[in-house]
Amino acid sequence: MEHDFYLFQIEVNLSETWALTGMSQELIITDRALHKMKEKVAKDSNGESAWRLTLIRTPCMRGRGYSYGFMLGTPNKDDFLSMQSDGIRVYISKSELPLLRGVKIDFVETFQEDSFKFSNPNAIGKCHCSRHDIFKTDAIS
Repeated sequence: MEHDFYLFQIEVNLSETWALTGMSQELIITDRALHKMKEKVAKDSNGESAWRLTLIRTPCMRGRGYSYGFMLGTPNKDDFLSMQSDGIRVYISKSELPLLRGVKIDFVETFQEDSFKFSNPNAIGKCHCSRHDIFKTDAIS
């Protein structure tokens, strides 16, 4: 079965353009994930159509493991970049952008779970529990 993919281009003002030069700027969201995002917006958000994608440090691998936070809501800080496509806006922190650039978000429904899944080309591996990504450098302060 073939699926559509939605590319979210990062919107930046001219003063931020220098930081993105020469690097991929896409966030890839499958049609299943976009459908689920829209469904949650319609059901839970009181009209809010913005999502935040963040990295969350875990204790795995002596603090080198990261999981993904993906929630409805507009951040109240200025250090976020926004991407928009098909009526959905996604915010990513500028400090996390190097590790989140190129992430593919899918939604998986199985007997055991219904959840968003993240495939990150910047990760060099998984921790021992296979649930958290490990990155080459600790780029997040």
